[in-house]
Amino acid sequence: MEREHLQISDAQIIATDVTWDDYMANYAADFAEWIDGAVITMTPVRFRHNQLSLFLADCFRDYLARTGGGEVLHSPFVMKLPKSSREPDVQVVLPASAERIKDTYLDGPADLVVEIISPESDTRDRVDKFTEYQAGGVSEYWIIDPTYEEALFYQPDEQRLYHRVPLDEQGIYHSRVLPRLALSPSMFWQEKLPDGAETTRLVEAMLTEQP
Repeated sequence: MEREHLQISDAQIIATDVTWDDYMANYAADFAEWIDGAVITMTPVRFRHNQLSLFLADCFRDYLARTGGGEVLHSPFVMKLPKSSREPDVQVVLPASAERIKDTYLDGPADLVVEIISPESDTRDRVDKFTEYQAGGVSEYWIIDPTYEEALFYQPDEQRLYHRVPLDEQGIYHSRVLPRLALSPSMFWQEKLPDGAETTRLVEAMLTEQP
């Protein structure tokens, strides 16, 4: 994996020729990611980005609590892949993968990853991370762009290549990793996102509708 392919700008790079152990010891806690020896820094997230991340994490957590368990991890918790270590906005780890959760990182791909695009992260999320997550074995990848109100959902085929999954006729996305999860991306663009009891009711409703 060449740095040219990853399209890392000089402005993002804060260190080069860094080992993974050095990255974990000295950079990972400061919202930085490691890509083939280079450490890049992340810009602070915007309010909407933060609200979407919290809503989805709560939704996943409620869902998992009612369907057999699992873990929801938040940035800056590290996901370690063969040539990169990223800090996805949200990660879902099913019980079968739970043993790979270490004290400070996930040793291998999450089952489901969500990245919420910021203005400076467009290429990184749509190209670099797409390529890394596909090659690294992430079973489902969501890209959410609040600026353009776009939500893209990817699942791998038999050759482990990502394909975009369309919404159904009612505008609902059906997850493969969380098979009873059904969400309308239109709610992502609401002025006020569901929270607390609203999120719980939303999850209970989708589980009732999809036995």
